Amino acid sequence: TLNRIEDHIMKKIYHESFPSSPINEDITFHKITTELSDIKPDELGIKKVSVNELNVAVKCISKLDSGQSVYEKLNCIASAYNTINNTLKFSSGKDDDGGAEDLAPIFQYLIIKAKPERFYSNINYIKSYLNPDKCRGKFGFLLSQLDFAVEFITKLYEKKHKEEKPL
Repeated sequence: TLNRIEDHIMKKIYHESFPSSPINEDITFHKITTELSDIKPDELGIKKVSVNELNVAVKCISKLDSGQSVYEKLNCIASAYNTINNTLKFSSGKDDDGGAEDLAPIFQYLIIKAKPERFYSNINYIKSYLNPDKCRGKFGFLLSQLDFAVEFITKLYEKKHKEEKPL
């Protein structure tokens, strides 16, 4: 199928198309997530969710760097998403997926806890090489959640540092 062909080609050109070392945005964002890594789920408004289950999703996000194709990287994100949804279903007793208002703080928490070293490089790689037809639906939703999470985490960091500065 077309997905397998794209996957195979991306694996072959990975070393030419993915940065060999972290870019400035990666370094800055890694610093931000490292400084925020002591955050607790309830500080982000996450309630009634098993932290142990979220640790499984953190590991999924941590594996972004190990994927060489767009789909391997997207599968890491999708696995985290599926784990989040299963955790939400279990903790709420409902059989429907969580909405953006449930997922947003959890994605923020996962990214902070994962402290990804090359998050921007991975997301840029996905966005650059993902077939535009696949940017709709689930993958598009997940990418927008990640964008929102990055923006929120950055603002949280800035707010924290603004509050720490004496007047």
